[in-house]
Amino acid sequence: MFSAAEILSKKDCFLLLEIVNSCVSCSNVTEAGSIANKTRDLIGFDHAVYGLAKLNHHGCITAYETLNFSYPAEWLDAYRTNNFHLLDPITTENFKNYSLQYWKDTFNTYDVEAKFLSAALDFRLVDGYAIGITNSFRTEGCIFSISGPIKKEPRNELVLNLLAPHLHQAFRQVLSVEKKGKISTTITIREREVLNWIKKGKSSWDISTILAISERTVKFHVDNVMRKLDAVSRIHAVAVALSVGLIDID
Repeated sequence: MFSAAEILSKKDCFLLLEIVNSCVSCSNVTEAGSIANKTRDLIGFDHAVYGLAKLNHHGCITAYETLNFSYPAEWLDAYRTNNFHLLDPITTENFKNYSLQYWKDTFNTYDVEAKFLSAALDFRLVDGYAIGITNSFRTEGCIFSISGPIKKEPRNELVLNLLAPHLHQAFRQVLSVEKKGKISTTITIREREVLNWIKKGKSSWDISTILAISERTVKFHVDNVMRKLDAVSRIHAVAVALSVGLIDID
């Protein structure tokens, strides 16, 4: 077992610190792309993508967002269209164990579906690394996947293990900002009012009285808000709205 000082050069350490510092202040897609490029300077990959998934209590993916830095758009389209996340051993292993994996090692331990393998070979996506992180409740998980002629070596693995939590923090923040921007343009003023009253514990009847509208109209606004926020309940809608800054906590 080698220590970090034995594996990393002084230049590596400076670049690592620069990336970590950039992750702390990262707030948009352009800055995220710059971080991905600096990471590429350290490891030398061709393509990179970050995925953030919502998970149910069985650990299965229920919703998925991505930041694509350099993967071919045609590959990502094929991946979504063919539901390759159900066939991809890298994705399967990631959302099972959330540890660093070298693609070829994972491919050798799974019976890879011919359809998926053929498509991956067509795009020359057969070498790479992936690493993931999940929260303590396993309701959310991420994957950072890089591909290209990358060597399996202690240096690359140390760099990825050191950077993974910082990359996750930065890229998750960017997706949150992007999501907030999309949601805020669709939520109406009246829907925000309804959300605020729900937050204060008011029923649909209470809100209808306060806003001088029918209870049926209140329920219409609630249904719209839940759909737009992808929420499963009124309380969940409030939680999502608070998390993306649509309503204030006070």
